[in-house]
Amino acid sequence: MSNTKGLRAFHNARLKKQQREAYDLGEARKRAIALHQAGRIAEVQAVCREILQHAPRHFDALHLLGVTEYQSGRYEEAHRLMEQALLIEPRSAGACSNDGVVLHELKRYQPALARYDRALALKPDYAEAYSNRAMTLTELERFAEAVASCDKAIALKPDYPEAHSNRGNALCQLRRFDEAVASCDQAIALRPGYADALSNRGNALIELGRFDEALTSYDRALALKPNLAAAWVGRGNVFLNLNRYGEAFAAFQQALAIKPDSLKALAQLAHYYERHGRMEEAIACYDRVLAVKPNFPEVISNKIFALDLVP
Repeated sequence: MSNTKGLRAFHNARLKKQQREAYDLGEARKRAIALHQAGRIAEVQAVCREILQHAPRHFDALHLLGVTEYQSGRYEEAHRLMEQALLIEPRSAGACSNDGVVLHELKRYQPALARYDRALALKPDYAEAYSNRAMTLTELERFAEAVASCDKAIALKPDYPEAHSNRGNALCQLRRFDEAVASCDQAIALRPGYADALSNRGNALIELGRFDEALTSYDRALALKPNLAAAWVGRGNVFLNLNRYGEAFAAFQQALAIKPDSLKALAQLAHYYERHGRMEEAIACYDRVLAVKPNFPEVISNKIFALDLVP
């Protein structure tokens, strides 16, 4: 009986080996990459899953599948796949950096930063990792470090529009608004249809009191990328400053329809409610922000002010 089982196991293993050899993994990998470059995400995923049926520890298939899950907005699954890929190839700077991007979207900023730092330890001239790192440092309110990280990215790759745009965003947080506009303008010069840079530019222009220019910048961004929640928030901020409250409310609601966890949209919607004496609704918005970011001094202060005004 034991010999029969042994023979069966031997034949099964041999059959699986023959199947693997019949399936050209290299050709399938090339096909997946070509499909990804063509933006055919569903087909990329099908090929990657096919590869993994034949080779469950195929690093490139796991990594690329993780990238496409991120592009599809399925961040937890993307992170799971990236982690699997990194168990197989822990010295992949690209996978480390990409996992950092996914963790950033999951608002796990410290682990994201650790991933970028690992990527840069493996590949010190990795401009993309420096630029992505700057976005996470900005969320952690380490704005000067974010600017420095962008400067390193730009030194390595001067024509890198994302780094110029991220630099503009960090400079805006440092209240260096003219420099922020200049950085965003550089990003737009390098990529004229760059919606995120146009939105970041609008944020700086609001702070400079140049509301008409800011609104034009947001409108250009939204014409290019209608689902850019940050631009809807910015547009709402312009309307708040111009006392066009109905349009402000509509813009914030649109931002939240696109990105329900947008802390900026929730905070600005709370301002709208405050101006209309709707304190309980303002407090509810502040509570949603503080549930994600408990140590948010401005929101804590605003909530206390709103609580004092509740009848």
